[in-house]
Amino acid sequence: MKQISTIFFATMLLISSCKKDDPSTGPEDKSNNLPVLTTTEVTSITSTTAKSGGNVTNNGGETITSRGVCWSTSENPVVSGKKTTDGNSTGQFTSTITGLTAGTKYYVRAYATNLVGTSYGSQYSFTTTEGAGGTLIYNGYTYNTVTIGTQEWTVENLRTTVYNDGTAILKVTEPATWTNLKTGAYCAYSNDETTASSHGLIYNWYAVFTGKLAPTTGGWRVPTDADWTKLSDFVGSNAGTKLKAKSGWNSSGNGTDVYGFSALPGGYRNFAGNFSDLGNFGICWSSTEKDTDYAWSQAMYYNSADVIRYGYNKGYGFSVRLVRDK
Repeated sequence: MKQISTIFFATMLLISSCKKDDPSTGPEDKSNNLPVLTTTEVTSITSTTAKSGGNVTNNGGETITSRGVCWSTSENPVVSGKKTTDGNSTGQFTSTITGLTAGTKYYVRAYATNLVGTSYGSQYSFTTTEGAGGTLIYNGYTYNTVTIGTQEWTVENLRTTVYNDGTAILKVTEPATWTNLKTGAYCAYSNDETTASSHGLIYNWYAVFTGKLAPTTGGWRVPTDADWTKLSDFVGSNAGTKLKAKSGWNSSGNGTDVYGFSALPGGYRNFAGNFSDLGNFGICWSSTEKDTDYAWSQAMYYNSADVIRYGYNKGYGFSVRLVRDK
């Protein structure tokens, strides 16, 4: 009997020893208990501030202790650096980023911390503007301006009815007259003057070609094709969405207006003199000629996130913006 008890005790000791050495009984792996979240794309960018945020979709089974965004001039920012603190729960949140430096590229991503650790959302990059905008008073109209990168742009489309030397720009309402023009002309969309106050006037490229649409002082000009390219390159991906106004576009085609450019769908007049697509298309001339019959323009559409470069017949009527170097 004593021998049987000894054998039983030895067997139990062996089993206990095996369990102790079994790695499966070690500390619990909680890597799957981290929060799950996404980052909100950056908007409302100025020279010193911006807005982002995120959405904590899963707390990992543990209590959220803090959430917000962190940012840096280096990629993959972490919470040990600059950050916001925007609550301690799941769901969507908005973060205001302050204390930024003008003309600087930053990286931002949302974070969420629970009792296990910290998780991060996807990373976005953005570049702050060079400085605050101002105003341009020209031929009886006041235009707001915004600085984007190293360029200053008028926020509204041009409305002048005279050139910078004081001579009148030809106003053309009849389609047949518009079709045959080889000289500068303007009109309001559908010859409705009320559209000019919100969307500006429409000019054929021959008016641009005179070189007299912009003021003679202050460095203002009708943008060249290269000016438009510089703007799009600075804004980056989805430039159309970032430059379009937050309202005024048809079929949910509004933009985020990240930089305050506030592009509106002013429509156009084709070379036959017919009007089209107010609310759908916003097309602006450049001062750059493509060939004898065509010139370069930049277009934004209600159903596109891009700024698209097109060569159009010079007899078309498009909106005009002004730009100068900063």
